[in-house]
Amino acid sequence: MAFSKRGRQRREQASGRSVGGLIGNVIHAVLRLAFGATVLAVVAAGLMYVRLSQGPIHLPYMAQIAVQAFNNDSARFKVGLGDVVLTVGSAGSPAGLQFVDFRVSGVGGEPLFAIPRLSAKFDQTDLLQ
Repeated sequence: MAFSKRGRQRREQASGRSVGGLIGNVIHAVLRLAFGATVLAVVAAGLMYVRLSQGPIHLPYMAQIAVQAFNNDSARFKVGLGDVVLTVGSAGSPAGLQFVDFRVSGVGGEPLFAIPRLSAKFDQTDLLQ
């Protein structure tokens, strides 16, 4: 009986199917996955920073999504938006979004007001907190 137990333990260790080996393999795989995800996030953040430092990013698809969302929810007003521009702050000025050619009209089409450029600023440290 003692010999069969030792033989089974040796077979499990040789095949890597022992409980300790399985847990070690799972932990190793999780750590590799976490490290890979961290590296990918750092590279993506670096690429985004480099792209933002080259100048503003125009996001016309974001304008379409915002207009569609507002117009679907509002029964009294219709909104139009030409472009959304993402800017990064320079020399201590905050980053922000600019909404270009912002228009609001009634449901019948009568214009209520139009703003050529509307800016929303945000502080990066506040966003991280």
